[in-house]
Amino acid sequence: MMSQISNLNQCMDEFCSDSNIERAYSLAKNIAKAKLPYPIYEDVASEVVVALLDNLRNGRFRGDSAFETYVHAIAKRKVVDKLREKYSNNIEARTLLAHMPPPPLASTYWREQKRKLDKCLALINPKDRLVFELHYYKEMTYNEIGELLGVCSRTACIRGRRALRKVLFLFGDMTRCSRKSGVG
Repeated sequence: MMSQISNLNQCMDEFCSDSNIERAYSLAKNIAKAKLPYPIYEDVASEVVVALLDNLRNGRFRGDSAFETYVHAIAKRKVVDKLREKYSNNIEARTLLAHMPPPPLASTYWREQKRKLDKCLALINPKDRLVFELHYYKEMTYNEIGELLGVCSRTACIRGRRALRKVLFLFGDMTRCSRKSGVG
């Protein structure tokens, strides 16, 4: 218990300096400014600083993440809350949004893009395609891919980049052809 109190006091001393409070306010203001109008984003930045100090005082900041990351997370949540508050009070907008179907072109567009990507992948070397899929679909690093395939990470990296270049070239070529002919 005493070690937790000393850790809390250390966190408070470390993060509650004037420069860190100003830095937190500035960071929160920049995040809120991107999504909210003038008087509201300054209020949100102040709310972020108050929440930050409260979290530090109550021991909710464990120090697992960087100070800026923690401030960023609080600011994002406050901005989302403010946007929800803004639109939840507007009955007309809420009614419109509830009855509005999703845009049909969006899903059609992404299906078409996926179909083109699959065509491109079918045209490239199978070894390159495998590395591409592991890296971009399974989010594996080139080191992990190299270990899995029994090659050095440099070879996996070369195959992955070669596949990416070919896919980008072929994908761009297909997009240019579909624009000229009017078909996908």
